[in-house]
Amino acid sequence: MLDLARRSIAPALGAVLFAARVSAQEAPAPAASTSAVVTAPAEAAPRDVASTTLDAEDGKAVAGAQGDPLKGVQALPGVARPAFGAGPLVVWGAAPRDTRVYVDGVPIPALYHGGGIRSTVGTGLVSRVELVPGGYGADYGLGLGGIVRVTTAPLPEHGVHGFVAGDLLDASTQVSGAVGERVRAAVAGRVGYADRTLPEFGAPHDLGEFVTIPRYQDAQGKVSWKLREHEQLSATFLESSDAFDRTVPSLDPGTALSQGEHHSFQRFSLAYEHDSDERTRLSVTPYYGFDHDDSRTTYGSVPSDLDVNTVRYGVRASRDQQVSKKFGLSLGADIEGARSNLSRSGSLVVPPREGDIVVFGEPPGNDVNADRWQVNQIDVGPFLVGHVKFGPLTMTEGLRLDGEFVEGSRLTPQIGATPDVGYERLEVHLEARFEAHFRVSSRLELAASYGDYHAPPAPEDLSAVFGSPRLSASHARHATLGEFIAITPSTHLELVEFDESLSSLAVRNPANPPPVAGALVQTGEGNSFGAQATLRQEAWRGFSGFVAYNIGRSDRRDSNSGPYRLFDYDRTHVVSAVGSQRIGPYTFGARVAYQTGLPRTPVTGAYYDVQNARYEPIFGAQNSTRLPSFFELDLRASRHFVLTSGVDLDVYAELENATFHRNPEEILYSHDYSRHTYVTGLPSLASIGARVGF
Repeated sequence: MLDLARRSIAPALGAVLFAARVSAQEAPAPAASTSAVVTAPAEAAPRDVASTTLDAEDGKAVAGAQGDPLKGVQALPGVARPAFGAGPLVVWGAAPRDTRVYVDGVPIPALYHGGGIRSTVGTGLVSRVELVPGGYGADYGLGLGGIVRVTTAPLPEHGVHGFVAGDLLDASTQVSGAVGERVRAAVAGRVGYADRTLPEFGAPHDLGEFVTIPRYQDAQGKVSWKLREHEQLSATFLESSDAFDRTVPSLDPGTALSQGEHHSFQRFSLAYEHDSDERTRLSVTPYYGFDHDDSRTTYGSVPSDLDVNTVRYGVRASRDQQVSKKFGLSLGADIEGARSNLSRSGSLVVPPREGDIVVFGEPPGNDVNADRWQVNQIDVGPFLVGHVKFGPLTMTEGLRLDGEFVEGSRLTPQIGATPDVGYERLEVHLEARFEAHFRVSSRLELAASYGDYHAPPAPEDLSAVFGSPRLSASHARHATLGEFIAITPSTHLELVEFDESLSSLAVRNPANPPPVAGALVQTGEGNSFGAQATLRQEAWRGFSGFVAYNIGRSDRRDSNSGPYRLFDYDRTHVVSAVGSQRIGPYTFGARVAYQTGLPRTPVTGAYYDVQNARYEPIFGAQNSTRLPSFFELDLRASRHFVLTSGVDLDVYAELENATFHRNPEEILYSHDYSRHTYVTGLPSLASIGARVGF
């Protein structure tokens, strides 16, 4: 089946490539990119094959983003929408946690607050954001999927500037300015109130019983010092917090549900940058911070709780040297450390893992336990990247060597007064990355990349009770092929084919009962492959936008001898179209999104469990059905006013889901599984916001 799918996708992509070549034969040479989305790679510094960069100002204009440039990432090619109320990105069929997020090279755990309705970094601090769905270079690692790189904006050199903004979801503010000739500073903050306003403006009355509508807040601070010529030091602080609590009442106390979550992180980084000349750049960024995640669920009398407190620290350092016109070299190190204290109690299968066969709202099992453990992980990853140019051919070769030290407090479950037995181990991973760009003509460029990747086990999976302390790293291989065509100076076509294979994934042990300290085993495998076509229109007479189509398949299996199944986050078709038109002080925008529904395992019947006095479902083939497809049309209109000298006002109005399409988010079964209905998201959401800047 996999080979058949690959053979069907490749000829289709080839046909599109041929048609694009024909259409581009008479096209003029591409001009320098002025759009929000960077297209054809530059000759001096070729980008990653599938990289897309979104400028902050144009990201704010994306319909449905409510002026949040990072939320505009959800509309980019290759990004599939998770279920409503789930914030992580699903990129090229990878698991949400496999896509890593960096702000100025510093990793953060979440790009969005719970529910994905707002980003965790203030809008005024963002300069641009880059999405690389896969096949990135050796300077980044410790992930199986893609990466998101957020770059903060430079601070103003003169005067005091800022803004105050508010809309249906939250209120935010930022103040920045120069302190003397060498020091610049900025502080920003945001407070959300969506949990109180959404029920009053279009949300179903019972929506909060099914999906996450969080209370959230975030704060940022940045100070920059100009030390000497070409030398700068910057200190940045990031803080984010969101929480929600909900209770689903029931006439039967044994089926009442209560749930609460709290997630927060803080990061402090100090970045030193030195550009001695146009050929040499040195950067060193140490950072330190905290992550806290607490989730608790009580179904009847069965509680489940997971609490994770992590101290994170690290350093990212690199020296980029353009040795000659044809050769460049980057040498650096990526060091990450984490000390985690964890506690968990409750059912062994709550929360469910990817691959578990469950139904929405199903009560947990009676197999409960508890554990407390600590994990210390340190990764030292030196890397070497070389850029070589031979006429129209540019090659990038990278090598990354990761040494990972893992130390845990408990190798086996605690039994009575038996002393804890800890463990420690060292793993070494050598990964090669390669990328090539060949400029056939001024209108056409071909590109390809290949790389090895790995990710250490999650501390949550190293429990001697709920996981396995013996888990090691999971692995992935990425391969991409791309073609970039300039149809006109402002119109470009990008075609990318991708193939990603995964191995050594942590899955549930099929043994019943599993052996001691072996609830998880590392036998899982996976494949994600497909093709992506993106037609971009850069700024032309005030209009810009793109249309993107992604066709792909993502499969998983729990052992190398078992059958493949659809990945829980698989979406066969993902279509997005984004456009905006500027007319004087007005900007009008629209966004269309269509995506195949998520896979689900059908319930074919039920039986009555006398012991627990409830019906239990009988399942069909795993992930053999899907939720209905998702469709949404978002509209946006904004107006810019100049109030006085140095003070302006931006007002916008948005209508999300303008067609009032009821998108099913989950299947909700009756108590005996004889009937079912769908939990739907917001039917529509009208929002008005304003921003006063000075």
